[in-house]
Amino acid sequence: MKAKILCADIPTGDIYRQLCSLCGQDTQILTAGDGHEALRLLKLHGSSVRLAIFNTLLPVMDGVSLCRNIRKSERWQTLPVVLVGDNEKEREASLEAGCTEYLSRPCSKAKLSEILDKALCLVWDESEARTRDQLSILVVDDTKQVRTVVRRFLTSQNYKVEEAESGEDMNRMLKLEIPDIIILDIMLPKEDGLTILRRLKQNPDTKEIPVIIVSGLGEVEIVAQALEDGAADYLTKPICSKRLTARVKNCHDTLKLRRLEREQKAVLEEKNVFLQRRVQRQMEHLKKSHHGTIFCLSKLAESRDPETGEHLERLQEYCRAICHALLDAGHFAETLSEHFIENLAAASPLHDIGKVGIPDAVLLKPGRLTPEEFDIMKTHAQLGADTLMAASEHCGNNPLIEMGIEIAQFHHEKWDGSGYPTGLSGDSIPLSARILALGDVYDALTSKRVYKDAFSHEKSRDIIVEGRGQHFDPKVVDAFLAVEDEFRRIRETFSDPVTPEVLAV
Repeated sequence: MKAKILCADIPTGDIYRQLCSLCGQDTQILTAGDGHEALRLLKLHGSSVRLAIFNTLLPVMDGVSLCRNIRKSERWQTLPVVLVGDNEKEREASLEAGCTEYLSRPCSKAKLSEILDKALCLVWDESEARTRDQLSILVVDDTKQVRTVVRRFLTSQNYKVEEAESGEDMNRMLKLEIPDIIILDIMLPKEDGLTILRRLKQNPDTKEIPVIIVSGLGEVEIVAQALEDGAADYLTKPICSKRLTARVKNCHDTLKLRRLEREQKAVLEEKNVFLQRRVQRQMEHLKKSHHGTIFCLSKLAESRDPETGEHLERLQEYCRAICHALLDAGHFAETLSEHFIENLAAASPLHDIGKVGIPDAVLLKPGRLTPEEFDIMKTHAQLGADTLMAASEHCGNNPLIEMGIEIAQFHHEKWDGSGYPTGLSGDSIPLSARILALGDVYDALTSKRVYKDAFSHEKSRDIIVEGRGQHFDPKVVDAFLAVEDEFRRIRETFSDPVTPEVLAV
């Protein structure tokens, strides 16, 4: 059973919009445009309403008056009622009317979320807080004398009794309040009791109401049909007070068991929802912390090669852009899930983590490397993979670290097999490394180095196109060409800081 929130707001208000953004599918929002409608919905939906939020400026009956009316009933003493207004005088009046909390406009989304969490995880110690203080019974009979006798007797037993003389009259009363038990005469004018019973059992709002049918002595077949159609019990005329008491008590006991079961189920569901939200928030926090740690470690490695500047930030965005372009082209749909894309972006800063193990004389050499020095530099790919493999032994099965191992080890492999460290070719190179390789090369080409100036986007693009099918996966190159304007924008957004030497030129 869904927890329900009653929201009464004016057309220009934003309470409903904010609630929709905060509530999940486990919560139903009941909406009202004025105080009278809100009161009707509250009576109709009963104890399933877990929180009420009203604008103080409601028409017909303002929010403060509505709250005051609700608090007059013992039934709603424990219902959390939040009023939303915009001045201190309203605050005082709202609190005096019995509201649980007063919020000033515009509502803080964080505060509203906190109130929702409290309301949806709240468990009252007394089950009476969620049930009616007095059982309500609706007697439907076209004979006034029968209604009067039943009413007088049940009222003396501390039941709340309402009367209806026809199915039409009953329908009107059901719109105002749902009773706990219905005592229904089987032989009514215009519409017989069996038809009414079937309609009650087909309506989600009334199908669980126990219905006691009342029949004449010779109506055995009709009684049997009524019981088959969902009637809880039956009485025969003339009605015996002892039998009436017994039938109502049986229904009352059944009702209490049903309510208790629903309450316990609702409490468990609400606890689960609350815990899921907390776990989700904790997971998001851990995810951000994890990604932040990876980024800091990568920055530490990058700090030994200061010319790379904003390289890590750009590379993350390049990887995302290529992945989405591949998907748009219909490639690798079975691999390029949102989870894969985000893991690739998050792990991309680890691609050169192995440079920590390269001697400064090689890593920081101001000029081109000799063949011997380049052989030393090439070891950074395997060094990075080995470092992350050692880390994975302590992390267990971590998709982010696994992705980091792939791109660290294989991002210098080439499509034609002429790359390093293992000479993989074609599809045997992990897709993550093929994607990152192009982004890494593009960034190196468009960045200034001590041994070269930054190439233009156009020249860098031409070099990458020349490497299609040799250095790079052809599909990855095509994806790059589809989003080359986005690459240019990323390059401009995360441009390297201007150094004093550049300023002096």
